[in-house]
Amino acid sequence: MYQSEHSGRQPPAHYKDYEWVKWRSGKLSLFLAGLVQAVRQEKPGVLISMAPSIYPWSEENYLQNWPEWLNMGLVDLIIPQVYRYELGAYEWEMDKILGRQLHPADKARFYPGVLLQADDYNPSQELLEGFIACNRRHGIQGEVFFFFEGIKKFKSYFKARYRE
Repeated sequence: MYQSEHSGRQPPAHYKDYEWVKWRSGKLSLFLAGLVQAVRQEKPGVLISMAPSIYPWSEENYLQNWPEWLNMGLVDLIIPQVYRYELGAYEWEMDKILGRQLHPADKARFYPGVLLQADDYNPSQELLEGFIACNRRHGIQGEVFFFFEGIKKFKSYFKARYRE
């Protein structure tokens, strides 16, 4: 396929070659467009969300160009996995996403993924509160927590926080 679209040229030898990554991520986006069209045809009104890795790492490693997915109208909600173990790293990532990757008009469709558990790791309640406070300072009104088992560790915290 690559050769037919590039005058018979072979794909670049290195898998992280910029043009090669862009071509393949474009193909994945086109596949997603077809999938979304089929799903919406079968079930109009369904909300479609994706939870890719953070950009540009997501595109460089998994061919997930989620800013393009938003621009193409393929997803209703985007939930990048902003899984960080320190507040400063989380804030830096949020500044990067909101300042350079996310169009302001798409902010209402953006819900950062927050890591609640990975193997034996759980953030402290203070760190969790810091992640949420960072989101609110940026005008982000919600987040998605990964994963369910972590919610059990913070049962009283979530009950108190979301009682309203």
